[in-house]
Amino acid sequence: MSKTIKITDKNYALLVKLAGELQAASKKPVSIDEALSQLLGKEDIMNLAGSWNISDEEAENLKKDIEELWSKWRISS
Repeated sequence: MSKTIKITDKNYALLVKLAGELQAASKKPVSIDEALSQLLGKEDIMNLAGSWNISDEEAENLKKDIEELWSKWRISS
């Protein structure tokens, strides 16, 4: 079911811009409704699971680098 809403020209332009950016990134058509859903954070982060295609070796190196950096980080009091 669709609804009609009133928004300012400025907000409409921002939604169109966001839809264009999403379309460029995904290489598929993106509606204003999809852009609004993205903006409102309705997407589940788990939808990104498996989207980063790296080897086990690269993943292990990344994990080691992160652990090393975290071990050096100190909070000043």
